[in-house]
Amino acid sequence: MRFNGYDVKLGRNKGFTLIELIVAVALLGISLAIAAPSFNNYRHKVNFREAARNFSSEIALYRQRAIAENIRYQIVISDANNNYIVQAEDPDNLGTFITLGTRSFADKSPLVSINSTTFTGTPPTINIQPRGTINPPGTVELRHARLGEATATVTVNIMGRIRVDYDKM
Repeated sequence: MRFNGYDVKLGRNKGFTLIELIVAVALLGISLAIAAPSFNNYRHKVNFREAARNFSSEIALYRQRAIAENIRYQIVISDANNNYIVQAEDPDNLGTFITLGTRSFADKSPLVSINSTTFTGTPPTINIQPRGTINPPGTVELRHARLGEATATVTVNIMGRIRVDYDKM
């Protein structure tokens, strides 16, 4: 059939050929093979940052509660169990603490662990005073098993300011 001087073939172009489909699938497979390791590394970094931010947010939360309720709080850090225990002072029996709960880094990201801490005590303890101060100040360093030398350091100063620093990420 001719249309304005051009040959037009109707009914011949019915879809993709098998070769076109194989080429498209191969290109998709190659691009996924290139992108998958980068995506996994990105996911590990996000989980690691989230674990560090959750820990710092927990400290800030109990600092605010100590001010509001006018009682002391403690966060007891357990390196061996890779967790921390939150305790509140018993208002009826000052000097004794009631355990509010145990939080584990493995709950959010099983690859995150406590590397070291500079808080004093056995076990290391973050003492939150009713004025909102932290006594003594210190740091907790977290490490991720899949990110090599990458660390997140949660620093708490005496005034209760909390900072998270990331290294080698």
